Amino acid sequence: MKLFYLFLAVFSGHLLKRGPKLVNSDKVSFEISRAVDSDKVSFEISRADAFLIDKLSADDLFGKVLEYLHSDGPTRIDWLSIYDAPNLLFTDGTLRFSNNLQKRFDHVKSIHSKLVNSGAALKHDGTVVTWGDVDRLDSLQDQLKQVKAIYGAREAFAALKQDETVVTWGERQKGGDSSSVRNQLKQVESIYATDWVFAALKHDRTVVTWGASTFGGDSSSVRDQLKQVKSIYGTTALAALKYDDTVVTWGNDYNGGDSSSVQAQLKQVKSVYATDLAFAALKHDKTVVTWGDPNSGGDSSSVRQIGQTLEQVRSIHATYSAFAALKEDGNVVTWGRNGHGGDSSSVRNQLQEVKSIYATQYAFAALKEDGTVVTWGSNDYEGNSLSMRQNLQQVKSIYATQGAFAALKEDGTVVTWGNANYGGDSHQVQHKLTNVSHVKASKRGFIAEKKRPKNRYVMW
Repeated sequence: MKLFYLFLAVFSGHLLKRGPKLVNSDKVSFEISRAVDSDKVSFEISRADAFLIDKLSADDLFGKVLEYLHSDGPTRIDWLSIYDAPNLLFTDGTLRFSNNLQKRFDHVKSIHSKLVNSGAALKHDGTVVTWGDVDRLDSLQDQLKQVKAIYGAREAFAALKQDETVVTWGERQKGGDSSSVRNQLKQVESIYATDWVFAALKHDRTVVTWGASTFGGDSSSVRDQLKQVKSIYGTTALAALKYDDTVVTWGNDYNGGDSSSVQAQLKQVKSVYATDLAFAALKHDKTVVTWGDPNSGGDSSSVRQIGQTLEQVRSIHATYSAFAALKEDGNVVTWGRNGHGGDSSSVRNQLQEVKSIYATQYAFAALKEDGTVVTWGSNDYEGNSLSMRQNLQQVKSIYATQGAFAALKEDGTVVTWGNANYGGDSHQVQHKLTNVSHVKASKRGFIAEKKRPKNRYVMW
């Protein structure tokens, strides 16, 4: 709720004030003030973030600011741009939004932004505002009313309306064009999005797909099986878990779209997990079935070869190309691409009494019952925490972006490691990371809320 009020503050005609000049400061402070009263909330971001200035359009900056102040998982302010921005005024250290841009983003309910520089904002009145590389939707604005949810692929968006129909826009071959299934997109309950495909789950528990056919946009081969569907999973192929606890797959055959080799085992399935190119199904009897690209976790036979078993499994976690299974006894079993966390042999003796597991794209971190942390995977970045070992004691919880970890300790301090571009380097704001109550992670950065002083946040 605090972030929500910050959001309201900005869009009621308030200011973001910046501290010293970028080139001379180790950090840049943004202060958001409410005109109605004296309440203030201060943010501090690292100098590294500030140097990413002049790489985005004004609308992209606005969208990133919106995400930071409003979403549950704020997206890092990447590629900030405030110079030569027609809709932003930057004078005397004060950043103001033009009346035109501010009006467009008044009363925003939620923000959606993907890897390309584009986004969509859902307003409380059910209308939609878009920015960035995606078309402005002049031809569809009349249809983008009474929208209740927006879903984003890499280069396309889908809006679910109150009347349970769907409107799409963006890259035509990657989900932006749903004309081939338009007549089927009625009574839609929810939508699942990968980078290239959308799958709509209807109230009658059937599924409608569109987008890149190779990666699951064409589900005609399994249409008759896509009934009584409970949930959908996947990336470059899709898997539907049905109410009878069986699984139906389609999409790229090699990446898990073809599960014929294990179909007889895909019964009594509790949940499904996915790397980029493979799947793992956790069954009610706590055993695991895998399929898809063998190098990305689709082949778990290596587990048996080293004398381990995928039995009594409590949960499964995935990086880009590897899986980690946490067992009921607190031990951990891994398989998949070695450099992405599939090989945990160097820390196997330490992977005991594990409480929980966290994952970036290329590494895992295990939080143990004694408050210590074990990491493995990419040695270049987040999989190597050796330099932090002495500090990774009395850890309460761990958070992960796509390329870095942050550990919140019992004393309210935070320890980070991993790729600096994803939040792994917090040294420029480290002295501010005290009295932290909790941390939130997006794909590319972190935000920490402090207990004291009140309404203080630190971003990196």
